[in-house]
Amino acid sequence: MPDLLNIGTSGLLAFQRALSTVSHNISNVYTDGYSRQRTELATRWPMLTGAGAMGQGVNTISVTRAYDEFLTQQVRFHSSNSEQLSTYYDFASEIDNLLADADAGLAPTMEEFFAAVQDVANDPTSTAARSALIASGETLSSRFQALDQRLTDMQSRVNREMEVTVGEINSMAESIAKLNQQIADATGAMGGQPPNDLLDKRDLLLEQLSAKVSITALEQDDGMMNVFVGTGQALVVGVTTTTMAVTKNSEKPEQLEIRMGQSPAYVTDLITGGNLGGLIEFQNDVLDSTRNALGQIGAAVALTFNEQHHLGMDLNNNLGGDFFDPSIYTDIPTQASSANSNLSTTVNLTITSASSLTADDFRLEWVGGAPQVTRVSDGQVMTVTPDATVADRFVVTDPNDPTAPSPFYFDVNGAVADGDSFYMRPTYYASMRMGVVIDDPTRVAAASPVRGETLSSNLGSLEVGNFNISESSGYDLPPTLATDLPNLDLALEFDSAGGQFNVTLNAPAGYTVVAGSPLPYDPDLNDGTPQVITLEDAAGNRFDINFSLSGRPEDGDDIQVSYNANGFGDNQNALALAQLQIDNTMLKGTADYQTVFAEIVAEVGTRTHAAEMDYEVANTLYEQAVAARSEVSGVNLDEEAADLLKYQQAYMASTKMISVADTLFQTLLGAVGS
Repeated sequence: MPDLLNIGTSGLLAFQRALSTVSHNISNVYTDGYSRQRTELATRWPMLTGAGAMGQGVNTISVTRAYDEFLTQQVRFHSSNSEQLSTYYDFASEIDNLLADADAGLAPTMEEFFAAVQDVANDPTSTAARSALIASGETLSSRFQALDQRLTDMQSRVNREMEVTVGEINSMAESIAKLNQQIADATGAMGGQPPNDLLDKRDLLLEQLSAKVSITALEQDDGMMNVFVGTGQALVVGVTTTTMAVTKNSEKPEQLEIRMGQSPAYVTDLITGGNLGGLIEFQNDVLDSTRNALGQIGAAVALTFNEQHHLGMDLNNNLGGDFFDPSIYTDIPTQASSANSNLSTTVNLTITSASSLTADDFRLEWVGGAPQVTRVSDGQVMTVTPDATVADRFVVTDPNDPTAPSPFYFDVNGAVADGDSFYMRPTYYASMRMGVVIDDPTRVAAASPVRGETLSSNLGSLEVGNFNISESSGYDLPPTLATDLPNLDLALEFDSAGGQFNVTLNAPAGYTVVAGSPLPYDPDLNDGTPQVITLEDAAGNRFDINFSLSGRPEDGDDIQVSYNANGFGDNQNALALAQLQIDNTMLKGTADYQTVFAEIVAEVGTRTHAAEMDYEVANTLYEQAVAARSEVSGVNLDEEAADLLKYQQAYMASTKMISVADTLFQTLLGAVGS
């Protein structure tokens, strides 16, 4: 009975291997990345006889994994998406909480500052109120700086996490390449049989890698796995890896960028998915824009408040100086390209209009011997015009809104050539430069520098008030105004026949009246209506004298307009400063400071909420993908227990078969021997 013995032996060996596989499954039930294995059995080639094909037993063909490539790819995809959204949401929620915080946010401090301005307007002679205004301005500046520092710290955290994540990606890539070699070697050594445990280890690494960055994995004919990131940049090809590196951003030195290869190519904008994709997306979509927008508000507050403060008069009978540090909006340095022809050349920009200022970055390049400025956010090429009065100064305007004031100009200091470039960030660093430069309460310019008085000889009921000066639209204030204005001598005499005031300018010398002379006046129509007289110096610089008229003048009634010397009780400029809180000085005259800040808070909040909802969906899809894969690849202890019993019984049956074969053989020997 040798055939029966061989058949029994084949079953014994096959079921022994099947039992080993089941035991291996049970032992690895909690091993991460393990796929359930199955012993594949097949009948041996039959013995062909005259009576027909006689079975020869069973062979072990292979031990295979319960594996589905599509489900595995789904797990990687959803893992990458979930981790990106999780990282994005975690960081964005921090900024959201920071900006919306009632104690740490900007809104309450802004309210307190303008309340202090109003206190000065209520009592312009109070030194205590003026000192409180300066202190409140310092508190406001500190709040801008504190918020900027928090954002700076967050940028440092993003940089550190990018470095760590890229290091982990490179380490995983090396491990995958080594596994590729081991899998190829093992497959060859086993005659083409799959090394299941090694394949599981590689799949686990690929899943862990997908949590760091979005990948595409393609298997070669020899079983090696090629891994690509971005838009097809090779990370692993067979046993070769491409190193991913983090370097300082050439245009934004406070940030890091991603490069790959021997001659490292810039790939930051191509990277998506995983922790790394989430960090890059957060940095570009939330962190950068928030810091720019916060700086936009800081620059607007400093610029508009200083401009109005310049138009007032302090307790020393002088025109107001800077209240906030003007470095927040003047001589702002730009980042020069390391490839420029002259590395000593610098470009500094100066913000000139809070209304036209946006939270955008710009790229300056020399093309065809001329400067070209491009808005980074949308690629819009701006209009660049040389300043007619200052050499190497160029004024930038938006071609889509040519009548709007220029948001900034820039000065070139040094030689430039075609191809030279500079990266401009008008508002990015503004908040950290916010500060108060006034320290003497007597220098707070609360009064109007001009006043008007009706003569005692007037016969009518004419009254004047609300005197102040302002920049004439489209013109700069005369640079000598501080020395010229104290000499102001302007007379208005009513001409009843013409229904107008005739204006006579006696001083200062070199100025002429270019608008508002004669000044029409109808008591029935113009009672309390604002009036404007525009003066121009010899260089073409202009300023407006603003006031109101009411009452009924008689023919020949006069108004004498002069410098408001010793007008310490006047609060006209303090009222104008307080009005800035609600004036639409930003976004082309459509929003005030706090409205813009509220829009920032709302924008960050919307992005954060959307990220939270997207993450919840993505995480649910990831969990479902894992569950679907587990249905195919996971170890089920109930199934394994059933298989264990099944193969045990088969093994015992094979043992019995061998015992029967031995009994038959011994019986045969006994019969022959007798």
